[in-house]
Order: sequence, then C-alpha cells, then structure tokens
Amino acid sequence: MNSAERTDPGYFIIKLGALGDVVQLTALLRELRGARPHARITVGTTAECVPLLREHSCVDDCMVFPEGWRSGANACELRRIYKFWRELRTFRQTTAIIAHRHPVIPMALRAAGFCRIASFAPATGAAWRGITHAARFDPVRHRLENQRELLRALGLEPTGLAPRLELNFAEIAHGEERWQWAGTRLRFALAPGGAHNHWSAMPNRRWPRERFHDLAAWLAQKNITPAWIGSKNDRNLASDQGMNWAGRLSLRESLGVIARADFLIANDSAPLHMAGALQTPCLGLFGPTRGEHIMPADSGLALQGRVACGPCYNPMDSARGQAYRCPRPLCMEAISLHQVCAVIQAWLDRRRISQPESA
Repeated sequence: MNSAERTDPGYFIIKLGALGDVVQLTALLRELRGARPHARITVGTTAECVPLLREHSCVDDCMVFPEGWRSGANACELRRIYKFWRELRTFRQTTAIIAHRHPVIPMALRAAGFCRIASFAPATGAAWRGITHAARFDPVRHRLENQRELLRALGLEPTGLAPRLELNFAEIAHGEERWQWAGTRLRFALAPGGAHNHWSAMPNRRWPRERFHDLAAWLAQKNITPAWIGSKNDRNLASDQGMNWAGRLSLRESLGVIARADFLIANDSAPLHMAGALQTPCLGLFGPTRGEHIMPADSGLALQGRVACGPCYNPMDSARGQAYRCPRPLCMEAISLHQVCAVIQAWLDRRRISQPESA
C-alpha cells in the first residue's frame, strides 16, 4: 500500500437514479475500486436504487437521499433534507464524485464542507457552483465515456469501463429455481415496460405491446416459452404466453431471474442494463434514445428505430424536451417484428453452432 492509499479518506459518489443509470454507474465504481482498493466508497442514491448495490464488492455503504430533495415538498420534508445535509457533513473529508447532473448538488456539498468535488460542469462557472474538479459532459458520446471524464478530472485513468452487478449464491440459486418450469427449453425474458422513474416518464421508448405479444407467439413456435418481467405497472403488458412475473418479484429477485436467463429482449429500460451488467445476452430496442450511446459494447445487441425525426432525446434537455412531448413513438413502431425475429434467429443459429446438441 502506498502513502496515497493509506491517507485517502474515501469517496462519496452521488447518482440519484434511475435504475438503469445506477447500473451503469457500477462501471465507475469498479474502476475507482481498482485504482484505490483501500479507500472507503459510499454511494448516495435514491431508496429504490439501493438494492442494486447491496451485494456489490465496490461499495462499502449506501446513503439514501430524502424523497423531496428536488422540491422540498413541505415543512416535514424540509426537516428531513436539513437532517440529511447535516449527516453529509460527516463525509466532508472525502472526495465527492457527482455523476448526477444537477446544479444545486455541488453547492450543497460545498456548504456541507466538502473540499474536493468532481462534477460535470459547463465551460465556465464551475468554481461558483462549488466544483473543484470539473468534467465535461458530452451528450453525443457514450455514457461510459462521460464517466471516464469524471475519473480523469481526479487524475485517474480508467483502463476499461464495464458495468457489473453482483449476486450472492442464494440469489442465483433462487433465480435458477424460478426457471425450472421451462424445463430444457431456452429461457427468454421479455421486458415490455419500463421507461419511467420518480421524476419523469417517456412511454414512447416502448416497443408496441402487440408486437411483444407477436414475438412471444413466434418464440412459442420455436419451443421457447418466455417469462415477462418488470414492475407492477408493467403487469398488464404481458400476453398469455409463458409466465408473468411482472410486479411479483423484488428487484434482487428480478436480478436472479435475469442472471439465469439465456436471453432478454427489452426497451431502453432498467432490465436491459441489468442484463448487460449480469452478462446475460440481450437485445435492446431503441427509438428516441441512441443505442450506440447507451449499450456497452460487450453487453448485447441493439436495434434502432430509424425515422426522420429521431432520435429526438437530448440529455441536455429537461423533462419538457421533445422526446418527452412526442405523442406517438414512430421510431419504436419502425422496428418491425421481422427485424427482431431475425436478430434472435441469428443468435440462435450462432448458439447452435457453438453448442452442438451432441456436445
């Protein structure tokens, strides 16, 4: 251990969601742990995201931001926020890395006594925001490259950025047990919902429900019975083909199911990022957002709906941007069932070649 590692007081990482974004944050956490193996790493996030990091070897602790941190909501919530800010002061000797783009957070940390704050910042104005180590956020490059810039701002050079989630033996065993009903057939998970969080929703990121149903029927013809996953809000998106687990599993149980699946098909939503981070083969369906900027190169396949008006999502816009106001997802409708089936069939053919039945 060198002297820098012995005196390093640790890191306080902030990412407030959504679930898929926190999954991608694990790439930064892994690089940070590799560069500073003896530092204490605490992640500040929202309550719904904490289970993702519960078993992660790169995280020592999680701190939950109060629900009303954005608006303050009411006097009771303001008291919770003030109490939370006081608790932040116990971390002020650590280095803060803010992976969540919000102008108030750096100033709040500076007021809490943090002396080293790495955050995304515009070309000018970083100092008055309380940022001591500014990184440039570029909306037209891969999201993982933006994480790389945060680490570089602190003098760290990542060797590779790959999101990874970690499960314990019991969670993997429970996931395997849930799939036993499929017998010897291939295990395909379908995630037709998602694309929403506490603060905003983009339902036009969803492939049409009817096409997911047609896909399930096509899989059945291939002797593949699918399982449907997602939140309770996604339960009515499933067809009568296969098992409907949407809304019936906890987040960690869903991770176990995804980890033991052979393949997953999903919109640009949390299950897709979870599959990539669990190294489960997957296909992402993209319309308003750009698959090339989101999917890690080693985590799966992507189909992009091509239309003249898209992709229209700009991460620099607020939740009132064009992508949120689009009344009809023409880009998602542009992804045909034939295209999806062709990608899956190609994967099945490659799998058959690499794993012959006689093996």
